[in-house]
Amino acid sequence: PWTSSGGSFRLAREIGFDIAHYAKNIHHKNGKVTFLEIGAAWAGFRAEECAGHQATISGLSGEFREQLGESVFLHFTNLTPWHASLPKGVTEHPYVTAAGLGALENRGVQAGEVDIIYSQAAAYFEQDYTAFLRSAARLLKEDGVLIFNHDPVLASAMDEVAWEHGLRLVRRKQMGGMNGAIARYHRLRSSPVSQMVFPGVKRAEDEEVVCESLVMSALRRNVEV
Repeated sequence: PWTSSGGSFRLAREIGFDIAHYAKNIHHKNGKVTFLEIGAAWAGFRAEECAGHQATISGLSGEFREQLGESVFLHFTNLTPWHASLPKGVTEHPYVTAAGLGALENRGVQAGEVDIIYSQAAAYFEQDYTAFLRSAARLLKEDGVLIFNHDPVLASAMDEVAWEHGLRLVRRKQMGGMNGAIARYHRLRSSPVSQMVFPGVKRAEDEEVVCESLVMSALRRNVEV
């Protein structure tokens, strides 16, 4: 029932990821945080939605009211303009699809500067997932997080492409129906070869789930190297 986003962070909560909490931790640690949502629609800013939609960009803007535009930057895309005005530090980027995220580099979003990229439904319908994953990986900081839902049939192919572009699968949860599967990737700190994951080896908290296809991909690359 929640395939259409409307700016909700519910999809992230389904895999145990609290965007607001994570953003606060990043801001506390680094003194700055940049968030990007793909296809946020009203992003919680429509008057009748504000009261019940704290888990949205609108909710984040309230949490970081004093830091907005200074050390907190909230970006979101839409296929067309939805907002006549927004708070300082909150920016809508119309006419940008998931595959076209690279265009944001000409709109004030610098490569390697985004801490969290999130999409509920919008990326699901993106046919050019290679361009999407490549652009997302380029925008993310090292250790940056990418969360979105997708057609489960594409899981293995997406994992291969993600790995090629420096993204490591951390968790995937099957939701069924039009919600498909939720994937969470992290941006590698260095080249994929140095970050290979092998069966039976665990690292830190973020190694919740490593898909079989990613492990096999790492093993193949180890042989080639």
